[in-house]
Amino acid sequence: MSTSEYQQRIAAMRQELEAQAPNIALRMAQTALTLQKRDIIQDGISVDGSFAEYSDKPVYKSSFKKKALNSAGSAYASSGGKGTWGEFRAAQGRKSDHVNLFYTGEMLGSLRIISQTQNGYRYSVLTGSDNADAIAKILANLSRYGNFLLIPADRQKVLASDAEIEVRTIIRKYL
Repeated sequence: MSTSEYQQRIAAMRQELEAQAPNIALRMAQTALTLQKRDIIQDGISVDGSFAEYSDKPVYKSSFKKKALNSAGSAYASSGGKGTWGEFRAAQGRKSDHVNLFYTGEMLGSLRIISQTQNGYRYSVLTGSDNADAIAKILANLSRYGNFLLIPADRQKVLASDAEIEVRTIIRKYL
């Protein structure tokens, strides 16, 4: 291969890398968000390294009446006395061991990538929702628990490795 052919291949490779970089970054972000949502639902949210727990402060069960999702929830809310949000969740068949931010599914279900920006070779995404009720819940939970969407370091490494594989695949096409 001549020097000029090699230079053309390098230029074509660079052009494809620049064209594919936003797509690779977006796939990484979508994968990260999907995995984070799955982990939150399955395991709960981690706050400062430990799982967040539902409050054990009892309140009147009747305060849960409008939030009941099924007949078991209605029965619990109508049974009189005091109870906790975790007990109310458990009565309805919902997870109650750790805070998992999944009750109706509206908040986590509406979370998505709403924009992507580029600064040189750095790509950033903004995660959010276009549902006003979900936005209010997201903001309240961020205030209460901190950034529950923060991607753990070990997962960041896996995502970076996946992106590296995609980049290497493009490079191999040209070299």
